[in-house]
Amino acid sequence: MGLDFLGSGLNLLEHSKRVGLNQDVGTMSSVTVASAGSIKLLRFSQGEQKSKSPLLIVPSLINRFYILDLMPEKSFINYLSEHFSVYLIDWGEPQAQNKSLSLEMLLDLHMDILFSALLQDSKAEQAHILGHCLGGNVSLLWSLIHPEKVASLSLITTPIDFNAEGKLKTWAQSEFFDLSAFQEAYGNAPWIFLQASFHSMRPLQLLQKLRRVIPQASNKTAMKRFLALETWSSDSRDLPGACYVELIQSFFRENCLLEKGFCFKGQRYLLKDLRVPVSAISAEDDHIVPFAGTLRSEQVPFVSHFSHWVTRGGHIGGLLGKASQENTWPSLLQWLQQRDGENVRHHAVL
Repeated sequence: MGLDFLGSGLNLLEHSKRVGLNQDVGTMSSVTVASAGSIKLLRFSQGEQKSKSPLLIVPSLINRFYILDLMPEKSFINYLSEHFSVYLIDWGEPQAQNKSLSLEMLLDLHMDILFSALLQDSKAEQAHILGHCLGGNVSLLWSLIHPEKVASLSLITTPIDFNAEGKLKTWAQSEFFDLSAFQEAYGNAPWIFLQASFHSMRPLQLLQKLRRVIPQASNKTAMKRFLALETWSSDSRDLPGACYVELIQSFFRENCLLEKGFCFKGQRYLLKDLRVPVSAISAEDDHIVPFAGTLRSEQVPFVSHFSHWVTRGGHIGGLLGKASQENTWPSLLQWLQQRDGENVRHHAVL
């Protein structure tokens, strides 16, 4: 049966080409405000300032950012840009010489340059930060290190407790996974290795998707959405080698956010010391970021405003699904607008 479905899937792709289904993704226009190496700061909102503080979106370190602008009717960026001046970090494509780029260097050099450019371009003193997946971890660390620059922090399917049960935890914590040998062999973590890791978590997922979509082959709307998502899911990027090693060692093995703290310039930063308003979106059926490992209110005792929305669906469906668009997006927007009206300076814990 599996081979039959794979054959049908190939025929499905050929059929899609014949009927002229459009697979264009990430179609919102943007301008480059600044760059730091291969990493760019993009501005999506044009014209006058739409909010007191701009909104910076920090996408996943691994996947392309256009999952947040997948199609006109599925564009989270477009939805937010109607109410906020939206900026976004495009991580670009790491080169061989970027293999030594650590997370600490990324925060100290690249993020500092781009965030300063954002504040200068928007003529603002603070920005709201919205992080998706591992981009949420970058956003969280920035908010811990520079709380005075952050109006609020929002995390979407972001892993917090890396000891939560899941296949990625099992693999990452294996004593047989030699990080030094891996980095020496590959330099940067290859996108195909990262993608294979995610696919291996649910090896039958392709067959299951084909089984659902083949009966809808004559439905152009359903097929466009399917092909757009498949285009994105097959378009990953390498991860700088030192970043990958740090992710596995500090986060998966040491659970630094909750236990030892993340070391930045000799100082350790813990989640419990967060002071900025924070919201989080978690997906019930997320097999990549287990629900049990996402943010909880008791983990941020000093935060003045905390909201948490739980959506149905998986890692992507939990954000782009119909229920999330109708309920969670408006709730998050309202929360951001309420925070935008506040004038509170947050200070780091020293």
